[in-house]
Amino acid sequence: MIKLIRADQYTKMLWKNGAGFTLEIARSQGEADFEWRISMADVTTSGPFSLFPNKQRIISVLDGQGMVLHVDDLPAKKLKQGDIFAFHGESQVQSELVDGAIRDLNLIYDPAKFHARFQWLNEAAEQEFISSADLIFIF
Repeated sequence: MIKLIRADQYTKMLWKNGAGFTLEIARSQGEADFEWRISMADVTTSGPFSLFPNKQRIISVLDGQGMVLHVDDLPAKKLKQGDIFAFHGESQVQSELVDGAIRDLNLIYDPAKFHARFQWLNEAAEQEFISSADLIFIF
């Protein structure tokens, strides 16, 4: 089954830490906490990330000059447009915008229940998908 999700169907939600908003594109069904969620956020100021215990996060910069992520005690990680970075949802993460606002794409999921990956595709090249995945999300 193929399902098209238009931008006017995204759900605007306050970040868990209250510091901004995310546009929820898709998520697993459930009454309480989600098992996976794909969202997009316009980040206008540097600051802390929300915590998502028992989840894994994958983030990629869609637009803007990028950001530097300070994750726990690890070396700082600079992300520019198209870079992909994974980290634990319970990690202490501080973002530092490089030169103004960015837009990012986020996948947050329960690694005990799902395997996930981000992959950028070259739009000029023909693509063939071979996968045993139950769900493939193309953005």
